[in-house]
Amino acid sequence: MKKNGIHIVNLEACTAKVRMQSPCAAAAIAAADGLAARLADIAKTSQWGFHNVNKQDNFNYRSASDILPKEEDYITVDFRAISKSVVPGHWIDWTKQDVLKNSVKKLVNQTVYPNHDFFDIEGWLGSVSAASWDEAGEQSEGVPGINATYKIDALMNPRIARGLLMKPPAIHSTSMTVLFKYEYSHPDIATENRWRFFDLLGEEVDGEIVRLVVTEILEYWEASLVFQGADRLAKQHGNSGDEEDFAGMSAKPLDGDADKNVRVPGPANSKQEKTMKLTAEQKTKLGIEFDGEDVPETEIFKAGESLADRLAKVDQVNIAELTARAEAGDELVKEKRAEVTRLAKLAELGAEEGDLEEIVSEQIEAADADQLVKLAGYFQKKVADRFPNGRSSQESSKEIDAAGGDKQEVKQLPKVSVL
Repeated sequence: MKKNGIHIVNLEACTAKVRMQSPCAAAAIAAADGLAARLADIAKTSQWGFHNVNKQDNFNYRSASDILPKEEDYITVDFRAISKSVVPGHWIDWTKQDVLKNSVKKLVNQTVYPNHDFFDIEGWLGSVSAASWDEAGEQSEGVPGINATYKIDALMNPRIARGLLMKPPAIHSTSMTVLFKYEYSHPDIATENRWRFFDLLGEEVDGEIVRLVVTEILEYWEASLVFQGADRLAKQHGNSGDEEDFAGMSAKPLDGDADKNVRVPGPANSKQEKTMKLTAEQKTKLGIEFDGEDVPETEIFKAGESLADRLAKVDQVNIAELTARAEAGDELVKEKRAEVTRLAKLAELGAEEGDLEEIVSEQIEAADADQLVKLAGYFQKKVADRFPNGRSSQESSKEIDAAGGDKQEVKQLPKVSVL
């Protein structure tokens, strides 16, 4: 439904999307007497609490037209917004097919906030003016992902703007708030106990990291400038060279000269040592002694080299010999299991043919070598009890009558024990 510029999405769900458009031109604005002074007072103090309001605002409010945005008020900065990777710590997997690539358009026009403080609309810094898919990831270690351009209001946020433009940038990282659908990497665990699944996030189970696999991105709530994002590739893009001036930066100068362009400098931490989040169990397996989850790459490399040295010392001949012994042992266990099954059928059914009770079959199948030896002794005793005339457990089933206790004469055979 559309009426007077209001678009109703779903009346039953009580949700609506409102878009109001009003023409606005500086030439058509006329300020009433005393408006400039009143706006100046509002900029300094609250009408209600007498405390500073919007202290980040940089307006003088000399006339109402000062409020109208001007092109020279803004800078534009390029970022890697989100990468096609698994995010350590949060263990969110963005790598499924083209899920991330298909969401590019949803990021455009979203608001940029500081530190995910998006509950206060007055805290906005700017907006996402453009977004594109970056398959090559030339400035993101070769990892594909979404690149975005942030349009920041430098007039209202001069400190933020200077932090973005300086070399190296004081503000170099970004982070997204994303609403998405997902599936479990280990659905069997989640089905059995969902809380156990979340407890195991980041752990390796059956050769695979437990994680949430994103299947659809519903929307981006906002983008934020942050100290460090969970996605460590979500950094400011641009030239990381040694130029002393800003002659190429993709930003509007603040002196009003629209012909001058400047380029965003490269990431401040391009030479910074990277870290990886590891659990206590993972650090123990690797032999890493380091406090905290964020383990430097150098420590991980050292642990990898140490493991490689230890593996190099292993006698490959011995490994082959042990493997052969293990295979032979498996064959012996298989033969033993078949023999125990035969004994069980003689003991329970009186013949080698037929089906055992399910619980008996499951017990035999689940038994290890030691348990099979015990089961063999148990069923051998039951066979002896069932055939008191001395029939052997090795006797052919054709020579054993169904009842195992009639008065027919049968050939006496020697008793044979079972290993």
